[in-house]
Amino acid sequence: MLMIELHQVGDQYFVEVYYRNDSAHTAHIINVGECPGPCSLHQFGIRGDSRIPKNWYKECGFDDCSNKHTENGDNS
Repeated sequence: MLMIELHQVGDQYFVEVYYRNDSAHTAHIINVGECPGPCSLHQFGIRGDSRIPKNWYKECGFDDCSNKHTENGDNS
């Protein structure tokens, strides 16, 4: 399980990311890129931006999404 916590200290926001592999054990803090926890929210956004696909349809293997869905949400 991956958990992301947002903390506010004064007017600053920080993110901590935890990984929990087994419910019998405590979660372990993990670093995002070169941003050790707690990571400022601004740096977290910068570090994560390159990992977010810009074209979800291409990432999922759809070359053309124009005929995948109709306006009413049907997948016909």
